[in-house]
Amino acid sequence: MAKRGTTAVADKFQAFLDNLAVEHTEFIMETFRTITRQLNQHYYGIRSDSRNAHFIGSYGRGTAIKGVANINILYELPQRVQKRLEVWQQKAPRVLIQEVRELIEDVFPMVHLSNQCHIIIPSLYQLQFEIIPAFQGSKRNHIYPDPNNIAGWSTFNPLREIEVLEESNFRYTGKTKHLARMMRAWKVTRKVPISGMLLDTLVVTFMDEWENNDTSFGYYGVMGRDFLEYLAGRRKNQEIYYAQGSNRELPSPDDFGAQANEDYKLAVQAVEYEFNDHHYEANKLWRVIYGDLFPM
Repeated sequence: MAKRGTTAVADKFQAFLDNLAVEHTEFIMETFRTITRQLNQHYYGIRSDSRNAHFIGSYGRGTAIKGVANINILYELPQRVQKRLEVWQQKAPRVLIQEVRELIEDVFPMVHLSNQCHIIIPSLYQLQFEIIPAFQGSKRNHIYPDPNNIAGWSTFNPLREIEVLEESNFRYTGKTKHLARMMRAWKVTRKVPISGMLLDTLVVTFMDEWENNDTSFGYYGVMGRDFLEYLAGRRKNQEIYYAQGSNRELPSPDDFGAQANEDYKLAVQAVEYEFNDHHYEANKLWRVIYGDLFPM
């Protein structure tokens, strides 16, 4: 790609990623601190507004984009609480969920339980916070109440999933999270039937294999094109993937490869336009793929 074209591509993709930045981060952090301080006061007798709590989900992984609706917070409870709940036997998960909900209600009266018994705080800016109380288990797993599971409890390891993505992002100088955010914009714009966690997992795998993973912003058009080709090549009949870091199952019953293949062809043309300095024509195609937040 000509140097002038490379510079133009770098500028527009930097602007695109700026446009994708999550809004209301100060409000999100203040809500997190209020919840954490309230639970720490009760369960640990401390006023800390940061200890024992973690952002998880796409916001915790740093791959959320503007318009994110769900903010997930993991709160680690002391083991003595798990011991105290044993007397409730099979009712223990629901007792814990109700107990945490009532504590949060003192600072957020609108808190409620969803149909799936998730602790939900509807909030400003069309945001919704979900609080997941959990205990540390073996191998860094967390055990959380899951009334929809016949056992009443389930395990997951979201912190290791975050670590794996952070390691990849460091190794490839920020490109892992950048690509994950770009492809979230694609997922939303093109209504692609793929979960955010699966998208992040495939981005991490792709970055290890991509031959241009040492390049800079000038190759972000190529990076998006090549990732779409990578998605298009996934087997249509593969219904289960496994998350990087935790190895938990990620069901994928729908075919996302067909849409990826269609948009890969558009990206091929857009990259060709960029190479020939036809940037306006390229921008129109990028906006078809990534949506209106891509700069015109």
